[in-house]
Amino acid sequence: MKKKLVLLTTAITRGDLHKQSIGHFYNNVINYFDNYEIYHVINIDCPLKLREKFNVNETKNLLKEIIPNNVNIIFTEKYSEEPSFAKAYINVIETIYENDLFSEKSYVWWLEDDWKLIINYNFTLLLNLLDCKSKTAISITDKAPLCSLRGGPIMNSLFFKTFFDLSKKYKNKFNPELKIGRNIRYNRTIPIYNNDFYIICIHILDKTTFPYNMDESCHWHYKRKYQEVKFEQGKKIKFILGFIENESSNTIYYKISNNASELELHNKDEITTLQNKTIAEFKEFICNTGLNYINIVPHIFKDIGRQFNTENCIISPKQQ
Repeated sequence: MKKKLVLLTTAITRGDLHKQSIGHFYNNVINYFDNYEIYHVINIDCPLKLREKFNVNETKNLLKEIIPNNVNIIFTEKYSEEPSFAKAYINVIETIYENDLFSEKSYVWWLEDDWKLIINYNFTLLLNLLDCKSKTAISITDKAPLCSLRGGPIMNSLFFKTFFDLSKKYKNKFNPELKIGRNIRYNRTIPIYNNDFYIICIHILDKTTFPYNMDESCHWHYKRKYQEVKFEQGKKIKFILGFIENESSNTIYYKISNNASELELHNKDEITTLQNKTIAEFKEFICNTGLNYINIVPHIFKDIGRQFNTENCIISPKQQ
């Protein structure tokens, strides 16, 4: 039985840039998703400063052209004369429910429209880490700590409905990225976390080089932003530095610590001294946590929207 993957995109009218981002992405990775039933929910807005250059219908037709036929495209059809990131965020999430796309076994991927694939490997093999009884999300983008919307996250249904979906809590004037972060760290959904948080950084050895540490997980972010999280006594944020030989490996080597700065390796020989589990065993190991946030290295995306925004004198949708 195929796993359901729902992608959510808040797009703006960008001309041919979508060929470089969404089109290039699908051209390179669609064959990796043979075991998935894919739905792509897209909201299209046309900011005032772009209305003399582009329009919604052109963008809609382009997206139909560049997205493969085996992907089910659903446009929100909720156009606004005064668009905002908050409205677009609400629109795509409401469309999930209106089309009955969400289930307990669904994966949800927040994929903005201005990220370009720069490293191509079958990262989909690692998405089975989401098949977990804990609230779990994965990032495959740089500078993307917990609650970042940079090219992700990819979430299991528990993470999405508990932390990410705030569509009924707020109206049109809010920053979704900021509110999602505060939802977790200020215990707005769960008053006290009864289990540890695991911040996990997994390096794929045949695609990366030594030395290795937790820097790609932005571990300093948690020291700055997560001091006020309320845990049950003895529970806390813990860090895991993990290694797999390649994306299809069945064994993960790892080291765990309360202090991310302690987690580093300088040569491959050190890996044999680490704990190891099969991927199935590791999933069981992380199944009784408050949440899991997994950064996969190498990252596959880069942001190509900033230059477009600068050239067209528009601000990021997140700032609207």
